[in-house]
Amino acid sequence: MTEKSFPSPYDQQPAAAAEGWKDLYAYNLVFQENRREVEEAKFWFCDSQHWPTVTKPFETIGFEFAVSCLGQYNSRHLLIPPANGIEFRIHNGYVFMSPVGVPETEIAARVPEFMARAGHYFQNWDGLLEKWQGKIRGTIDELGALSFEALPDAVPLEDVTSGKGLGPNDTLLGNFDKLISLTYRAWQYHFEFLNLGYVAYLDFFSFCKEVFPGIPDQAVAKMVQGVDMELFRPDDELKKLAKLAVELGVDGHFGNTEDPEATLAAIGSSARGADWLTAWAEAKDPWFNFTVGNGFYAHDKYWLDHLEPAARLHRRLHRARAERCRHRPPRRRAHRGTGPHHRGVLRTSQPRTAHRVPGQARPRPTGLPLRGEPQLLHRALDHGRLLAQGPPALEDALRRRVLAGGERHVLPPPR
Repeated sequence: MTEKSFPSPYDQQPAAAAEGWKDLYAYNLVFQENRREVEEAKFWFCDSQHWPTVTKPFETIGFEFAVSCLGQYNSRHLLIPPANGIEFRIHNGYVFMSPVGVPETEIAARVPEFMARAGHYFQNWDGLLEKWQGKIRGTIDELGALSFEALPDAVPLEDVTSGKGLGPNDTLLGNFDKLISLTYRAWQYHFEFLNLGYVAYLDFFSFCKEVFPGIPDQAVAKMVQGVDMELFRPDDELKKLAKLAVELGVDGHFGNTEDPEATLAAIGSSARGADWLTAWAEAKDPWFNFTVGNGFYAHDKYWLDHLEPAARLHRRLHRARAERCRHRPPRRRAHRGTGPHHRGVLRTSQPRTAHRVPGQARPRPTGLPLRGEPQLLHRALDHGRLLAQGPPALEDALRRRVLAGGERHVLPPPR
């Protein structure tokens, strides 16, 4: 029988052997029976883009912080006219979200506030972004300075005779609390710029659709592609290391990369291996602080810890030997002629009517030039690398540093 709506989380049974899964999570993270009428009136979707697999109990702190900080910037900082943020729940281990809109009667009043706040950032983008980079790099340094030592069997006698009155667990718990606090701070910085970059692209996209009726979505996307971003730097570093390995004649040591430590040791004992290892060490920090995952799970492996680049270099060497290992040419990758061609036929006096409020035309945020909008998106996306890949994810840091010492609308998770 064809279902007329998505299934309700209240009607879905847990998978075999997963009974009682709700007991793993805090009560506020799961659907509660006494809120059934309220919850079923909302539209819930599985956020499999950011959290594609089951989220373990402690990992929920990631999306709790993310959702909190997103809502903070939407509702208190920028006052984005139609959106306050999102709600979230865990269902069968997966992350589900529901958008929280602004009542239509309140949207218009938020427009001038949004224009002033977002407009200030667009008018002062470079200076504010430079300041942001200092703030986030300082936070990364604070995270890196934290240490978690195993507790001793006994404290030194001097701690007792001096009347210190504190045990090493005081430092351990203090650093743990600081780790949590710094992570929350980083999430706040994350949303300071991110959504403004998407606003810039949405404005650019809407403008192109307005002045070039019928332009394909892909053509607009091509106008903002091909920029050089830090997000691609780890892969670029691998290309350089592969090319250098061929030039120094140490590429033959990458035949078996199942044991990265042995591979590096063999390179170090070769004639010119020391030069290559120097380049390897220079590339590691910060470019190997990178994961093929998204950094939200404790099982994501970081290159820095697992020497994943050694295995990836084996594949890069084939291109290097054939002299096909090229640095990615960002300007060449852009769709040639699309941006300049369309820009050339625009009239500078053409009105902008993006960001419409129901019943009225809404001007765009002041200081957002057509020519600069793609760059704003690139910089916003690039800054995400510092947060997602810059410092190790909170869950990974804890694992390595601490633990080692109306209608029903619910989209099902991916199979």
